[in-house]
Amino acid sequence: MEPSLPGLSTSSSSLVQVIVDNFDTDISSPNGKSSTHSLAMLLTQPDSNSSETDQEDTIRRVKKEDMVKPLEYDVEIERYNGPKKPPMPQNTPKRSVQPLRMLAQQVISKGRASEMDFAFLQDMNNTLDCPEYNGYNTRAARRQGHSAQPKTKAVYLPLIDMIPSHPDTMMTSMAFAQVHTRNIGQQFVVFTCDLQLYRVALEVQWTYPERFSNVILRLGGMHSLMSFIGSIGTLMADTGLSDIMSSVFGGVSKMLTGKKIPQNVRALRMVAEEALRGIIQDKPLHCSGDLMQILETEASKSQTTKLWVDVLIKPVLLTMMFVRAEREGDWPLHLATYKQMLPYFFAAGHVNYARYGLCYLREMERLPQEVLSHFMKGEHVMHHSAGLWNGIWSDMMIETTFMRYGHAPGGIVGITLKPETLEVWALSLHACSRLESDLDDMTDEDTQSKVVTTHKEEAKARIAEDKKDRDGIRQKLDTCIDPLDSAAHPSGIVNVVSGQIGSTEVNVHNAVTIGTEQMKVFESRLPEGLYETITKKVVTMDHARKHVKVGAVKVFDTNLIYSRVIGLQASGRDIDIKDVLGHELAPVPTSMFDDTGDMRIAKSKSTLKKILQVEVSDRVAGGANVSVLDGSAILWVVPWPADGTVKDYMANFKYAIGKRLRVEDVYLIFDRYYDYSTKSVTRGSRATGVSRVHHLQVNSKLPAQKILLASSKNKKQLMQLIVDDLVQDKKFHEDNTRHHKLVVTGADPVPIEISEGGVVISRADLATSHEEADNVIAQQVLSCAAENAESKITVVADDTDVFVLLLHYHHMANLKNVVLMESPIKGRTVVDIGKTVQKHSEIVEGILPAHALSGCDTVASYFGIGKATVLKTLRSGHSLNLLGAPGHSMKSVIQQATSFISACYGQTNCSTMSETRLKVWLSKTGKGSSTPKLCTLPPTTEAFKENVKRAHHQALVWQSLEAQNPPELDSTEYGWVKDDQNKSLQPVTLPDKVELAPEMVLRLIKCGCHSTTPCSSRACSCNSANMKCTIFCACYNQGCCNPTS
Repeated sequence: MEPSLPGLSTSSSSLVQVIVDNFDTDISSPNGKSSTHSLAMLLTQPDSNSSETDQEDTIRRVKKEDMVKPLEYDVEIERYNGPKKPPMPQNTPKRSVQPLRMLAQQVISKGRASEMDFAFLQDMNNTLDCPEYNGYNTRAARRQGHSAQPKTKAVYLPLIDMIPSHPDTMMTSMAFAQVHTRNIGQQFVVFTCDLQLYRVALEVQWTYPERFSNVILRLGGMHSLMSFIGSIGTLMADTGLSDIMSSVFGGVSKMLTGKKIPQNVRALRMVAEEALRGIIQDKPLHCSGDLMQILETEASKSQTTKLWVDVLIKPVLLTMMFVRAEREGDWPLHLATYKQMLPYFFAAGHVNYARYGLCYLREMERLPQEVLSHFMKGEHVMHHSAGLWNGIWSDMMIETTFMRYGHAPGGIVGITLKPETLEVWALSLHACSRLESDLDDMTDEDTQSKVVTTHKEEAKARIAEDKKDRDGIRQKLDTCIDPLDSAAHPSGIVNVVSGQIGSTEVNVHNAVTIGTEQMKVFESRLPEGLYETITKKVVTMDHARKHVKVGAVKVFDTNLIYSRVIGLQASGRDIDIKDVLGHELAPVPTSMFDDTGDMRIAKSKSTLKKILQVEVSDRVAGGANVSVLDGSAILWVVPWPADGTVKDYMANFKYAIGKRLRVEDVYLIFDRYYDYSTKSVTRGSRATGVSRVHHLQVNSKLPAQKILLASSKNKKQLMQLIVDDLVQDKKFHEDNTRHHKLVVTGADPVPIEISEGGVVISRADLATSHEEADNVIAQQVLSCAAENAESKITVVADDTDVFVLLLHYHHMANLKNVVLMESPIKGRTVVDIGKTVQKHSEIVEGILPAHALSGCDTVASYFGIGKATVLKTLRSGHSLNLLGAPGHSMKSVIQQATSFISACYGQTNCSTMSETRLKVWLSKTGKGSSTPKLCTLPPTTEAFKENVKRAHHQALVWQSLEAQNPPELDSTEYGWVKDDQNKSLQPVTLPDKVELAPEMVLRLIKCGCHSTTPCSSRACSCNSANMKCTIFCACYNQGCCNPTS
């Protein structure tokens, strides 16, 4: 039967378009696994306000007795009989000569858009009340007297209750669309869909070229933009972008995959705005060309700047143009922008958008004149309301109309399970959605005549909210290496947040060049090479991230493989769980490393101190003869002058030291910073979140305290300036060292002593090459105690490692001195080290090795195993006397450590940590219905051995403090590997060639479905196991029909 078209004007010359999309939703059912997979169709037309009478727009009332009759489905099902991969027609890839009008308009549109966006960036940086991009341009359109564009009328068509990506479904919808447009008197069918459906529609058209010759297939712009944002996220991985965004926005990981649009567009634009702030405010700029010239100049000097300019700044400017093209209905700008986006799809490995996006571009360049005329008038875009600067993509139109009403309360959720009722719902959804839409219009005053001339971003509250977010990004950028300051960058590509330098294999700064070349090669091989593999040739900064390789796919998710294994087991697969759990099942040992691959540093170290400490009153704490100060801790408590200079802060620091020198000798000890340090993990900018390096001089303006002290390179400069000042300031010597001496330990191995009002000598007897101030503090406490057994010594420090070292050496040296430990922050607890040793005499010898093994600054902690558990295990009689004791084999050290940590997990009589891991898993699984998280399980034997090596190394250093220098140990033999690029040491997660998962499991966790409806039957291994297909399944991006996906 010929379908009617209620709501559309047959007398209008406006363009009618057809939009289709997947309509997928879960159905409320006892097992929660029922779902519907249908194709939604929407017809649209700009409202022409025609006065001629169209067909009456009514919904026929259905009598009650008619509701029991079988439904007649209006859509005649078409059957596709073509090949799975039909050949591309010879003329499709050929470039078309664009009309002169189009070429001229593209130049004008691009120039105008560039200058408008440049004006926006300038106003955003130089005015206080500037609204964000959409508000700014709406205001500009209003001031410039732009004409309001008409509202788009939308007509909902019945759902086609078939698998959307099946060729039969797409062929049916295309034929159905032809009927509708023919009835409206339109020769051509403009048919828009997302990439998954676009690919199938193209194949149908190529198979039946004559039948569908009048169908103009359009690739949805919103989904293209989502993929483009995902391309930016892929290429900018591990550059610091996600960390910067996460300082303000939530859900950043999803944003950078292309999800959460338009929030991700806003977030990226704000990062670009703040990154450009310095250039825009400091440089004389008159047009967009000036800005681009400066950016190109800086990019030529630094790979890091080139990366940020080419892969963030320019893409953000492209997204602004792409949005503008739709808001203003500018077809030439749309095509020009899309063309510039294509290389990014190739570079990022978004192969389907690369392959079919090029097809889309070439087809749009050869539009029939009739359609081109409509598009040049801006009729390719949609408008929810008549108004200014409010055009949207056609695929966004169906998402915000049909999908919104269909998934809203009262939709399919909660419906009866009867197929007949579901059919009624599916075939009436279009009418109900239209009714709901019309009711919305009726309840909104003057909806039909209402013209929207403002945007919500113009509101004062929204401007303030946007400013707050930009300020947050700016504050984060202030702690980072400036991505556009080429002079501050090393020769390679650097992560601007962590300061980590990428490997020499990284070439992501050339992503656009590589992507452009790939596109040229790909296009030269068309049409025969359409289905050839497009290989990702760009190496990004996450190249070195730990991963599991499943086939050709790198898996970074730490829980993905484990969850799949549990799913396979639950589905009845024959799996040897003991063998499976003998592997880490993740890119890193999750019990000791977090999801980003960083070592789990013990967060509860202070718990150990709180449990053990014996407190004394402030009165007892007074009257010390000697104070040994942790210089790094003192840096944080000395008053930080607001808007002052480094010299001002140094004066405050000297004043604080001078106060102590009036009553006691002072030993001031600063950290040292060596290359290839075992402290690289905790001192690195990745841990502190600060990487911007300032070049400090005495009269330099003092940066914010966090920015300065959280960066090792900044703190190192400040400490050296303080040491030099303390040693050279003669007036300070005269005023403060007449009665008490000051001993300063800085970067030089030999400390400097100042006494008797200005006598400066080198203390060769205290010379040491230990890097850590913690170790030197303990050494100098022992030295002071040896000089005077009656002296009262106060150690001013907060670090738990210092506390543990003081306990250990007070006991081992049998000190008679009163040794107190107090915080540099006044009012906190004062601890009597001697009394603490006496109270815990039965375990004091084991505290140091237990602390090292259970997590310190250089050894990973174990998820869920706190210091309280460790002390409890120590009191139960488990010994660690071999850890840190020279002369013992590593095998015996590991065996003793295995017994100890197994006991911490509540397991005994385990010969290997993998055995403990299995027992813990069985215990946790038996207690509850839920499966334990992977990180709650102990590490495997191989991973644990590497951590024991690190703990043994640290304990050997700690137990050697009675000697001047640490033992000569090769760190690479103790669980560390050199990172020559960053001159640091990185922890070994697992030895080379150790499998992260059994090969059998890797084969089972992915399906190999390749049919036209992949994964639709129980023959699919994922479908049969009731599991979702994943990125390493063969069906990925191929129209997977797995109901659980």
